[in-house]
Amino acid sequence: MAKRAHIVRPPAMGTAPGDVCLSGMHQFDAYKQAERRMPAISVLVDGERMATVNTSGYDAVSVHIHGTRIDDEFATLEMSGGTYPEKGESTHLIWINGHELRPGQQIEVRFQETGETWPPGKTIEELFPARKDAEESVDFKPREAIFVELRAKPSRREGFSFQLRSSAGASFAGSTGPMDHGFGFGLLWNSNRPERARHSLHAYTLGELESRSPLRYFIREYVEASYAVTLQVAT
Repeated sequence: MAKRAHIVRPPAMGTAPGDVCLSGMHQFDAYKQAERRMPAISVLVDGERMATVNTSGYDAVSVHIHGTRIDDEFATLEMSGGTYPEKGESTHLIWINGHELRPGQQIEVRFQETGETWPPGKTIEELFPARKDAEESVDFKPREAIFVELRAKPSRREGFSFQLRSSAGASFAGSTGPMDHGFGFGLLWNSNRPERARHSLHAYTLGELESRSPLRYFIREYVEASYAVTLQVAT
């Protein structure tokens, strides 16, 4: 479990100038200085910025792209992170929630030396206010039954092809195999090693997923700011 980073919060918005004590001003300055020292992660789709997250105050931030042969959506993009202390309540925030991707779109993930968070992250409760009541009535199926259903679903595409380029020097051009069910791309940052992040691209079969086999990577790379990776996924 990642160690929780210390958070110095700015004074509350709306505080009258005369009510701001010197220590509060120092806290605000310390917060902004810490933010400037911490790296940021930005995600762009076809050159349009989807989100930027400054990692200051977080234990982990991740970007994920995934797709399968049976989903209606070609692939989806997500960005999330938060604080996960060993004791106390965790805070999980979502900046990009299930953004649908089209074949051939270019996704760029930048690991920057600095940057300001935009837009604000949202909790699961904020994104899905009715989810708690719905979960109470969910009838969870046995794991074996889930995979029986997955194998019975028709394929909507033969597979996926990839073009990945990293400013750190790594590259990959290839495709999933005839037995592969899906793929996943991820970039992960955590506060244990705040100066670096790791990105990877992998594929998997339903058998590998069911048996919890180790991930089968096309590429894995540790990078430091400033760095960017671009990924195009097609059929």
